[in-house]
Amino acid sequence: RMQLYIKYGDDETRHPIKLWRCLNYQTYHGDSIYVFALGKWYKVSKKYANELLDFVKQIEESDSIFVDCDKAMNEAEYNEKLADSQSNYQLLDANLVKSELVRSEIEVCDVLTDAREFIHVKFRRSSATLSHLFAQGRVSAQLLRRDRSFRKNLRSKLASLGLDRNLIPLENNKLDPSNYTVTFALIEKKERPFVDSLPFFSLINFRLTAENLILLGYKVKVKKIKIL
Repeated sequence: RMQLYIKYGDDETRHPIKLWRCLNYQTYHGDSIYVFALGKWYKVSKKYANELLDFVKQIEESDSIFVDCDKAMNEAEYNEKLADSQSNYQLLDANLVKSELVRSEIEVCDVLTDAREFIHVKFRRSSATLSHLFAQGRVSAQLLRRDRSFRKNLRSKLASLGLDRNLIPLENNKLDPSNYTVTFALIEKKERPFVDSLPFFSLINFRLTAENLILLGYKVKVKKIKIL
């Protein structure tokens, strides 16, 4: 019987939504996974779920050095701590780059290493947060391949930060995606593998993202970050 009320900025009317329609839940029963999302139950075959899990488990963990996250830190503070931990890391969090293919400026990654590893970091809080993480890595990598203006602006950004702009070639025919790694890093209290941190629909999202990046020629890696 409980309801949420939504009020839009240009409308004085409050619109009621049943609270249970906003809940997300998944459980195992018998040989199947049952997922409750968007007000509906979905039954997932164990075979399909295992295929997803097997794919994600094949994604290697990043070889880069990661520091633990202090308990009181927010995401920006952790990214700064990570970037400061190694001389070959550069903080790019909130350093936005323009592209001709999208309207908004793009955050290339949170931390860039001189080994051409684009590290994207998020706290593991919700499916929406995970979706944002995967979209950030996917969009950035796609623009790196497709948009010359994006590469030009990124080169300028790197130079302004005192980095070698030639980490990113200007011309597409000189860009070898196999030289670049896109790493998705999750900060979470629970000590469990990356794959176990993803709810079912996020597993699907991650697989689609990883497959897309691999088809583009990039290496894809993952990392779990501990909270002290």
